[in-house]
Amino acid sequence: MENQSNKKIVIGVVALALLVLLVAWWLSRVSPADNNLAALGNLDGTASSTELASIKVGDQFPGSIIFVSDVRLPNGGWVIIKKDSSGRPGNIVGAGYFDKTVNVGEVAVPNTTEGEKYFALLYDDNGDERFTLSGDKPILNVQGEPIMTSFTITRILPEVKG
Repeated sequence: MENQSNKKIVIGVVALALLVLLVAWWLSRVSPADNNLAALGNLDGTASSTELASIKVGDQFPGSIIFVSDVRLPNGGWVIIKKDSSGRPGNIVGAGYFDKTVNVGEVAVPNTTEGEKYFALLYDDNGDERFTLSGDKPILNVQGEPIMTSFTITRILPEVKG
C-alpha cells in the first residue's frame, strides 16, 4: 500500500515538472509583439523611442533643483527645463542627462521663485552626452509635438504618503 502511495507521489511530481517545462517553453516562444507592450511600438511592431518616451514633474518647492519624478528615455537623453513665456516654453534654464536606465533624478536650475511656471521637455542626445541646441533635438509624440509637461513653483505642495 505504501508502495502505491509513493508511485502516485512520483507520478504527480513528474507531471508537475512536465507542466512547468511546457509553460516555460511556451513563454519563451511568445514574441514581444504578443504582449501588452506592443501597443507602445510602431505599426510595424518595432519599438520607437518617441512612443516610449515620457516625463512627469510635479509642482516644485522654490529652490535650485527640479525633481523629476518619472522619466522614460529608452535611448538616454535630456530633460530640459524651460521658463514659461506666455504659456509656452521659453528660455532654457537647466538641462540634465538621463541614461536609459535612470527613471528619476534632478536638474539644476537658477533659484526659482514662488508662482513661476516652467516646462520640462525631452530631447534626444546626439551621442556625445553634451547638450547643444544644434545637435540635440526635441523628442516628438505621435502628433509631432514635443513631449513635455508643465509645473509651477509653490510653497504649498500636497503631502505624499507612503
